[in-house]
Amino acid sequence: MKGKEIKISLLDLVFFPVAVPVKGFVFLLEQIREMVDKELYDEDELRKKLLELEMEYELGSIGEEEYRQLRSKIAGRMRLMAEARHESKQGGGE
Repeated sequence: MKGKEIKISLLDLVFFPVAVPVKGFVFLLEQIREMVDKELYDEDELRKKLLELEMEYELGSIGEEEYRQLRSKIAGRMRLMAEARHESKQGGGE
């Protein structure tokens, strides 16, 4: 039974110590980007945050001013998402 022949160039050997950490770093950045996208653009996540915010306000954990500011930010993001969804539906129908 013949063994598999593995071809490794000199460049592969030279850059191996650099390439592996870089690939790991790229993977980590992709994971972070996915988490940020979910945090900022996932409508269910925003609804959950809004509910949590309302609970904190009702329990007295945060004041009215902070509640209004945070609610306004969340509502603004939800509005932007709705507008983007509406625009993509209009653009797709042309």
